[in-house]
Amino acid sequence: MRDPATQGRLIEIYFSVTQRKLLTPDDSDDLTTLAERIQAFEQRYNAAAEPFDWRFNTDDLHRLLQRLKP
Repeated sequence: MRDPATQGRLIEIYFSVTQRKLLTPDDSDDLTTLAERIQAFEQRYNAAAEPFDWRFNTDDLHRLLQRLKP
């Protein structure tokens, strides 16, 4: 079982991808149509999905934080 923080991050990733790839622009006429579009998107996305290639590591984070310091 995943810890709650990991589950939260997975939910954030899901909604981020869904919003960028499906919900913009907001052109659904009703909730039934929206639900159908989301289900169809999930089936297409899951069929072609690959793991994310994370390139931002802790060293990158430290460099970013140094640049952001006032």
